[in-house]
Amino acid sequence: CEGLDGPPPVEVVAPPELMELDLQGPTYFSHVRETEEKSLEIARRLGIRALLLMPVASGGERFGILAAASRSRNEFAPQQVEFVRGICQAAGVALERLQAQHELRQTERRMRELADAIPQIVWSATPDGFIEHLNARSREYTGLDESTLRGWSWEQVIHPDDLAATRANWEQVLHTGEPQDNEFRIRRHD
Repeated sequence: CEGLDGPPPVEVVAPPELMELDLQGPTYFSHVRETEEKSLEIARRLGIRALLLMPVASGGERFGILAAASRSRNEFAPQQVEFVRGICQAAGVALERLQAQHELRQTERRMRELADAIPQIVWSATPDGFIEHLNARSREYTGLDESTLRGWSWEQVIHPDDLAATRANWEQVLHTGEPQDNEFRIRRHD
């Protein structure tokens, strides 16, 4: 601590496990352990009196560091530390959610590629019966594009003699949620 006329002391507050990390990043406070004196000097020049570093993690993997600085206080109050910790935890949860959404999109893409690669007609529907996806074979066989067959428009390609029974069976499946076998003829584009 310098004399009364000098700059105020700087307190670096960080969880012990954070201090063991290689804190590379676009801040002046990279490598806190290795360059502590340089970081403290920069902090003093900026008028920073307290610095709080908190890891942002998701699934045990650290993605970065959140830094909070104060020019008005020599230390952070416990509720301020907890507030920053909460922000880091929320960021970690958001990162996990983004990763899960990315993985889901990748799985959906692979499933569509697989469905397009087989010679059978494959489709998927929402719980209310709305056809949301048809594979390439269904488009080739019927000669209609996916947007034409989506929703309940698929009825137009069912053979007229099979339509009533097919519709009744489909509505029963939707009502009960129980799978049923249903055979029907599909009109080919030619």
